[in-house]
Amino acid sequence: MKLKGERRTQKAYSSLNARDAQDYDYVKDAIFHRYELNVETFRQRFRAYRYSNFDGPREAYAQLHELLLKWIQPERKTGEQILEMIALEQFIEILPDKVKLWVQEHRPETSTKAISLAEDFLLKLFPFSSDLFKGQGKPGKTKREKRLLKAQWKTEHSEPKKDFPATANW
Repeated sequence: MKLKGERRTQKAYSSLNARDAQDYDYVKDAIFHRYELNVETFRQRFRAYRYSNFDGPREAYAQLHELLLKWIQPERKTGEQILEMIALEQFIEILPDKVKLWVQEHRPETSTKAISLAEDFLLKLFPFSSDLFKGQGKPGKTKREKRLLKAQWKTEHSEPKKDFPATANW
């Protein structure tokens, strides 16, 4: 009796032509594709990994390190590409929730694209304040007006504190 996973692996392998079936990296990529394992999957697993007392410190580190290598793929990327990838992930993570969701839905591959998506989203919400989001000053806007616009935006788009109830029943 074959396991479900074995069938998927065999389907991935048998779908390859004879030449591709001899290329280990190509076979591995085909299997990963069949199992829907990609860079994003490994990033999520790396970030979600939690220490287990059953594993012990050495095994926990080994698991974490393996997930990191599958996510980062240092054999396929330059140091600059790895830095870009980590900075891009963190940039998206710090965005306000609505902006983050918009940017994530568009799956930017570069920080330039992510920044542009975030700015475009914010400009749709606040078309009058392009100087706040594009980094370009407009004549007539004082620092005080810019601070007020930023405060207004933060008030309207920040998430409520989760520690406290939204309304008090006193």
